[in-house]
Amino acid sequence: MVYSDSFENYLALRSSKVRILPPPPIFEKGFRTKNMVGAKRRGNFLRFRRRYNLATWNKVERVYGQKVGCSNGIFGKIKLLTLIIKIMATINPHINFNGNAEEAFTFYKSVFGGEFAKIIRFKDIASLEFPVAENEASKIMHIALPIGKNILMANDVPESMGRVNEMENRSKISISAESKEEADKLFNGLSAGGQIEIPIADSPGSYFGMFRDKYGIEWMVDFDPKIQR
Repeated sequence: MVYSDSFENYLALRSSKVRILPPPPIFEKGFRTKNMVGAKRRGNFLRFRRRYNLATWNKVERVYGQKVGCSNGIFGKIKLLTLIIKIMATINPHINFNGNAEEAFTFYKSVFGGEFAKIIRFKDIASLEFPVAENEASKIMHIALPIGKNILMANDVPESMGRVNEMENRSKISISAESKEEADKLFNGLSAGGQIEIPIADSPGSYFGMFRDKYGIEWMVDFDPKIQR
């Protein structure tokens, strides 16, 4: 089973006997398919998790091509494939803090900008089945800060689970900046009060720097002009 993710791959697969998995339905410009996961439609090509054959891909072309005004020719196929949104996995960093998640994320928000998408405190989920100690009631159970297409998330670790190692070196958060100016802004802002491990500067690979911030989190910031974003 192969996922057709480009027009070139699509043409190659159409000319072979390889079965392909078409991209999911279109959601652009307010277009939604009715009863997408309804019981009556559960067995057809509208289900995301089902595997499909070439005949089904032809049906996807015909139905969605008509919906978005694509012709049946080669340029119509290109337009259709351009309009189809592929659902892909997104990797979002998650950080454990020793009771200072809100302070750290307020600092991160001052550097990245934006607003918190969600804040949940332990007292918000307290119940008879999940009692929360008074000294941990206002600590963060979940906090989320959208940054571009990703979300930086975190929580405070309850004292009963022990402290996390704030000097661990197994993981780093890497930022790919859009320009040198943005790289400098993020590097200087996030590293304030922390420990610079590699000063940001031109290197053989890119404009790069690395540091551990004042909360013990390690970051890498780079800008590579050869990568088109």
